[in-house]
Amino acid sequence: MSCPGLHCGGCGHGGRGGIGLAVAVVLILTVAAERKAIAQAGHVLAVALEVAAITVAAAAGLGLACLAVRLGLRVKRRQASRPARTVPAVIRAVAEHVTSEPRAIEAPKPRFASRLITDQLAAVLRRDEEEED
Repeated sequence: MSCPGLHCGGCGHGGRGGIGLAVAVVLILTVAAERKAIAQAGHVLAVALEVAAITVAAAAGLGLACLAVRLGLRVKRRQASRPARTVPAVIRAVAEHVTSEPRAIEAPKPRFASRLITDQLAAVLRRDEEEED
């Protein structure tokens, strides 16, 4: 006859199947009795996880903002420590040429028809000047 091991350590032939079954029955009965409390605990757990996620996101955002400020200050310090760069002479000469006094824009040469009109207008103006004198 093999010992099932329910009340003692057993002789090794029966195993511990009875304890596992008893624990499973107690667990099932507890879950069935406290179904409403477990559902409420699930809601509380969901809210707690949501708050934790928001806290982690806020901490990560704050960390990224601090990192951006730190990198910006590092760049500013590095630029301040370097000597100022000078503009090469060739570029300076070209810039002076471009920014010098603008040349007067020449009037476009008249085309044939407008030249005739211009010549006629000039003749009328000369005749008016001669009559006034």
